[in-house]
Amino acid sequence: MGLGFQVLDFQITLPLNTFLAYIAYKRKFLECKAVIVSFVMGCIIGGFGGLALYMTIVGFFVVSSIFTFYKHDIKRKYYIVMSKGGTRDSIQVLSNGLVATVIAILYAMTTLKEYFFLAYIGTLATVTSDTWATELGILSSRKPRLITDLKRTVEPGVSGGVTLLGYGAALAAGFFIATVAYVFYRLKLVFTEFNGFYISPEVIYLVAIVSGLIGCTVDSILGATVQGFYYCEKCKTFTERRIHTCGEKARLVHGYEFFDNDVVNLTSSIIGALIGFALALTLL
Repeated sequence: MGLGFQVLDFQITLPLNTFLAYIAYKRKFLECKAVIVSFVMGCIIGGFGGLALYMTIVGFFVVSSIFTFYKHDIKRKYYIVMSKGGTRDSIQVLSNGLVATVIAILYAMTTLKEYFFLAYIGTLATVTSDTWATELGILSSRKPRLITDLKRTVEPGVSGGVTLLGYGAALAAGFFIATVAYVFYRLKLVFTEFNGFYISPEVIYLVAIVSGLIGCTVDSILGATVQGFYYCEKCKTFTERRIHTCGEKARLVHGYEFFDNDVVNLTSSIIGALIGFALALTLL
């Protein structure tokens, strides 16, 4: 098919991709449009990026979806503040997976595969760390502290709020992404005629952990500084939603209206990819 498209990998990943799309829709992990978007991205990553890249994003999706619905009843009250919560829409899927999809295509088209492999790990480590930090950190027994002013506490769910539990989850996310990527990368080396590159596990883990922690931190800083934050006059409450859950349009109190949580996630995922690529240039 050209452009480095890996037919065998695509044939292996397509049935799994179809099954996961069905489960995501059935279990309401994703909205209908989001299922279609994720399926298309999965096909692209499976065909161009191969099994290792595909299984890494599958790991992110499966475990993050489980964490999203973990103690969902407790988290529900915080969704009033958060821009979104629970079932993910197509924009959320794109903001978390678009960069990884583009990198998978570049990975197939270039001879610098090891560099794009680590850039891919960098962006996925970032979105995974951010997701886990949000979904688990919100359950912390201590109030989050604003990352730009650690003396100030904020309500759980407010962008820019950080907790030790959240950072612990972010660190675990980096380990998780590195483990999945390395296991399937090694399996391809062993069981196929893949005459590709070799990257030591130390490098893979270092890139995943560093990219994840820095990318997650950048996400929090953007959330605290430029992301739009609103006040609902009717409910007398702050929110990240332009239209509050009551149906009233909220008043912008700081940040920029166009810089919502999805733009923040997309920006941090790009930064995570750049960190991964920069570390590859340094370490390889």
